[in-house]
Amino acid sequence: MKRPAQKVFILTAIAVLVVMSIAGCDQQSAPNKKSRIIATENLQLKKDLQQRDKELQEQKLLLEKCLAEKDVLKKRSQANMKDLFDKTFNKIAEETKKLREENNNLKLQIEELKKATKGAEGQPNSEAKPSSEVQPSSEAK
Repeated sequence: MKRPAQKVFILTAIAVLVVMSIAGCDQQSAPNKKSRIIATENLQLKKDLQQRDKELQEQKLLLEKCLAEKDVLKKRSQANMKDLFDKTFNKIAEETKKLREENNNLKLQIEELKKATKGAEGQPNSEAKPSSEVQPSSEAK
């Protein structure tokens, strides 16, 4: 009787070992599957990160280009404003000069007319210029 009990015991032990080894393989294969999935996800994340880095570099280059263009446009604008200001200022200065000269000429003519009218009042037969002969300056507008 010992022999059949030993055979059953040995068969049971072998069966348990087989079941345990299968269960152990499943436990080992599950972490392997998980680690493979994690590794695949990591690779995909690295690829995504590299793509984002590439896009970021492109955006930085574009920003630098835009800032350089902005500086060029700002300098042009300042130069144009300076030229416009200089032209306008010079034109105004010329007009002011002409108007002052005309003003001085008119003041001189007024003084001459005053002297002529005072002299005419004192002398009945003097030849005073009539006011119609006084001509404004040709520069008057």
